[in-house]
Amino acid sequence: MQQEAVRETVCDFHEIAPRVFVLEVRGALGRDLDPRLFDAVAKIRGLGGEAVALDFSGGEGLDGAGLLCLFRLGYFANHKNLSLAAFGTGGESRNILLRLGLGEVISLFSTEQNALRALGVSAPENSVGEDSHEICVAGEWLTGFGRVREAELPPGDPGLNVLGRNMQLPVNGYGNLMQKRYSLRLCKEGLALEEVATALRTRIGEFWPEGNLINFRETGITPGAVGTIRLTMPGKAPLATGVRVVHAGPSSFTFAPLEGHMAAGFINFSAFEEDGCQVIRICSLARTGDPVFDAGFRLFGHTYQEKFWKDTLTRAASAFRVPAEVTTAKECVDPSTIAAGWANTFRNAAILTPFGLFFRWVRSLFCCDKNCGRS
Repeated sequence: MQQEAVRETVCDFHEIAPRVFVLEVRGALGRDLDPRLFDAVAKIRGLGGEAVALDFSGGEGLDGAGLLCLFRLGYFANHKNLSLAAFGTGGESRNILLRLGLGEVISLFSTEQNALRALGVSAPENSVGEDSHEICVAGEWLTGFGRVREAELPPGDPGLNVLGRNMQLPVNGYGNLMQKRYSLRLCKEGLALEEVATALRTRIGEFWPEGNLINFRETGITPGAVGTIRLTMPGKAPLATGVRVVHAGPSSFTFAPLEGHMAAGFINFSAFEEDGCQVIRICSLARTGDPVFDAGFRLFGHTYQEKFWKDTLTRAASAFRVPAEVTTAKECVDPSTIAAGWANTFRNAAILTPFGLFFRWVRSLFCCDKNCGRS
């Protein structure tokens, strides 16, 4: 698995007008973006900055970890009354980010002039104009944003709570927005990072706790692919839902849940090296999907969810025959709720799954066609 080398992440800034800064982000827009971008923003705030224009014209290789970082920065800025605008992403990349909801928390513009104008500043004569370079690598990001079609389902799968559903993003869920990270250090001599990344992408379903399944078409985890999920909830209650693959690169991939899922946001899976050690990390940035799920998470859902992903990494450690030393970290990114998210209750997968399974069973009693129970 060969990947073109991506430059180190660098964040520099300068003041272009009183309390207004341009923050240039160059190099890789991935895992290393988070600490360096937030460090630069903290320094700008320390200098009295009230508005920041993010310049991505020197950035490259945005992946799922970078996407989560940008969402987190957007919510952070909103709570700190820091105005944000961004430019230099490239037209196709900007369209992808807008469709994924990033424009709700960071204003995205095609030129530096437009971004600075939105912040109340005139652009210099040598400002960055329309750029042709793209920060999203072609072929790694989804391009279709419609509802799930039957042709996208795994063969023979009825698509319960999946067929006809759109993605459920951080901007259209309900509860407070949480970021949770689960990390497993393998530190196994002779184990290639490419082998770890391949196993993570092709065997993720095997690593899930027993009684829980995720299925894709034969093409596997590719940009835009749909995964159907069967979960065993507390009390052994069944839950059918799904995800769509937002990004899939050589060493990471990112899912967005579909409408009716308990979460609204993204979950990123990655394999990388840190201090000479192979690491598998699962990072979610999500809020609960609706008030019913929110109540459940306040009672037991967070504990169940965290155990699920810890068990997933424990099974991964067993597959690589290393000790399971899983570390976790979590923070509340946005404590507010989205009132409009109450309407998601009508698509709640936990409520609809028992009814869907019952009606499929009834149909099977009166239908001779083996495919009639698919819907």
